[in-house]
Amino acid sequence: MSIKNSGVKVFARVRTTTNFASDMIEFLPDNQTIHIHTRLDQRKDVVNNQHSDWSFKVDGILHNAPQDVVYKAVAKNVVSSTINGFSSTIMCYGQTGAGKTYTMTGATEKYDYRGIIPRAIQQTRWKEASEVKYLASKLNMVDLAGSERLGKTG
Repeated sequence: MSIKNSGVKVFARVRTTTNFASDMIEFLPDNQTIHIHTRLDQRKDVVNNQHSDWSFKVDGILHNAPQDVVYKAVAKNVVSSTINGFSSTIMCYGQTGAGKTYTMTGATEKYDYRGIIPRAIQQTRWKEASEVKYLASKLNMVDLAGSERLGKTG
């Protein structure tokens, strides 16, 4: 594993819904930058010093991406590193109902809907059967909603 590949990587998986705020969220063509714009409070006689624009840079934006694209972008190299002896963590974080569990476990309706966990198991089983004799590393996978995190820390 090279220095370039070690370290924390952040990906944003975004799925468009019926009420998607497309007027407030912009994905830049570099596929790594998200701009968020909120409207200022327009009430009269109110001094408004609200911050209304944010820009976030991530390692990749997965907008309406299918499960196989998510796995290749986010998890495949992490699982390979684990097979090669490096401890690794894949963590999904977000609002309740945002799709963390779907990303991690997938759905049973169709084979293509498998999530990160079944794909990682498949990848490690193939490697295990072909050439690995002993594996002493750890891969953590965490599915954590904001409300669950707050409830555990205070």
